[in-house]
Amino acid sequence: MTDDIFYVFQHTCGTKAKFEYDNLLKNIFMVLFSMII
Repeated sequence: MTDDIFYVFQHTCGTKAKFEYDNLLKNIFMVLFSMII
């Protein structure tokens, strides 16, 4: 029972972290792009 909760918790945090990581990459790309222009 606790293993299932831990698995779901870990999976949810992993997905959220990946989403925030993608947003961070997009923000950095936009900053670099605006500097070039």
